[in-house]
Amino acid sequence: MAVVSGTNGSDFITPIFTSIGVSGTPTSGDDQINAGGGDDFIAGGAGNDVINGEAGIDTVAYSDATFAVNISLTAGTATGGGGSDSLISIENAIGSNLSDSLTGSSGSNALRGDGGNDTFFGTAGNDTLDGGAGNDDTANYSAFTTSVTLSALGVLNKGTALGTDTLIGIERIIGSASSLTDTIDL
Repeated sequence: MAVVSGTNGSDFITPIFTSIGVSGTPTSGDDQINAGGGDDFIAGGAGNDVINGEAGIDTVAYSDATFAVNISLTAGTATGGGGSDSLISIENAIGSNLSDSLTGSSGSNALRGDGGNDTFFGTAGNDTLDGGAGNDDTANYSAFTTSVTLSALGVLNKGTALGTDTLIGIERIIGSASSLTDTIDL
């Protein structure tokens, strides 16, 4: 098992040891990645990794995954794509080029699907949901018990306590389970 630790600055951490000054090949094993302070970009690679963003606004990326991934920042997990990762103190996520599922946390998140037909589950917080290159990306709000309002500018209001989402490249929206009416302002 490799243990990789970042600095207190902004780090770009991948499982290629040459990026941190030690020659080697990409690790497909089970790794412990500690990003340190700063705003970090972390690509865990294959294997069952523990990825700890620590301080800062940190992004985990599965752009090189060869299988679709299911990323849940609420649960702190990412499965598929070559392993099952534990995510700690991760605020943002990037999926693969396949059809992924991305779920935010109660904080403000930036979730990007890259390619494929992705499904996003926005939660509380002011989130940015970016469908990326896919042509059938879905923002799913069916778990909400309050109504949602979508503006023509791609901003979805989830209510005062739940925040506002910015939707980019999203082709489908599944409304809330509220007995109230969801609104689309065109």
